[in-house]
Amino acid sequence: MPKYVLDYPKLGCINVHGSLLPKYRGSAPVQWAVINGDKETGVTTMYMDEGMDTGDILLQKKFDIAENETSGMLMERMAGIGADLLIETLNNLDKISPVKQNENEATYAPMLKKEMGKIDWTKSAEEIKSLVYGMNPWPTAFFETDKGTVKVFEADVSFVKTDKKPGTVVNADKTLDISTGNGVLIIKELQLQGKKRMNVADFLRGNKIETGTAVY
Repeated sequence: MPKYVLDYPKLGCINVHGSLLPKYRGSAPVQWAVINGDKETGVTTMYMDEGMDTGDILLQKKFDIAENETSGMLMERMAGIGADLLIETLNNLDKISPVKQNENEATYAPMLKKEMGKIDWTKSAEEIKSLVYGMNPWPTAFFETDKGTVKVFEADVSFVKTDKKPGTVVNADKTLDISTGNGVLIIKELQLQGKKRMNVADFLRGNKIETGTAVY
């Protein structure tokens, strides 16, 4: 916003941001916190200025990211926490001392694009799992097979040792387990291109996948 708009309100312009600023400035702070495997996040109320999420901090509320919490679930939970923090901020605005952000600690959370959901099987199973939950509900993590694109909505991790090349199916009996750069990704819910979203057990009953199959 231009400065004359920001200067117009007598008490300034206040924003609620979905991170513990100055961490994750930008348009997708919630998603990147999950994608990066953070264990905690928070909400910040701040004065708006001409920069992107660079204004002085008013109040912050820190909380844990739950195990297997998607970015969609986290945003829904964060909305209530942010609303409460905004009310607290407005009720105590005359008592709050704004704090300038430390530019040396600033990080950025760029807008998500569909291609960012492509799974890199050379990464660790933990990293890929974080991508799956951070990209849920949009744009979703995915990989390619000879049968088409497969979107992944839920997954888990196993550290069983395997000598298979990353991106190789190591088990397709009731679960779909794929080797990674470190560990095995256990896919729990997916959607094959042109089909409906379903749990893996149901998917495998109608789609036979051979152990040793390569995905990419």
